[in-house]
Amino acid sequence: MLKAFSSLFSKKEAEKTPCNCMDGFATVEDVNEALEEHMKQITYEWNEWYEKFEKLHLRLARRDSRKQQVIQEQQVEAPLSVLPYRRITSV
Repeated sequence: MLKAFSSLFSKKEAEKTPCNCMDGFATVEDVNEALEEHMKQITYEWNEWYEKFEKLHLRLARRDSRKQQVIQEQQVEAPLSVLPYRRITSV
C-alpha cells in the first residue's frame, strides 16, 4: 500500500506538463505564475496595438486638420457661389 504513494514522497522530479503541473495537479503558485505570465504577454500585446492605433489616429487627425485648413483658406479667398464659375477670357 505504501508503494502506491511512494511517488508522492520521493525526491525525484516528476515530469512537468506545459502548464507546469506535476502529474496533472497544479499548485496555486503554479497557476498564479502562469496567470501572471499570461497577463504580462496580453499587456505587452495590448500596448503594442494601442501604440499602433494611436499613431494611426494622429496621422488621420493631422490629415483631416490639413483638409479643413485648405477648405477654410478657399472659403476666405472666394465665396462658395463664385468658386464653380470660371472667368471667360478672350483669346
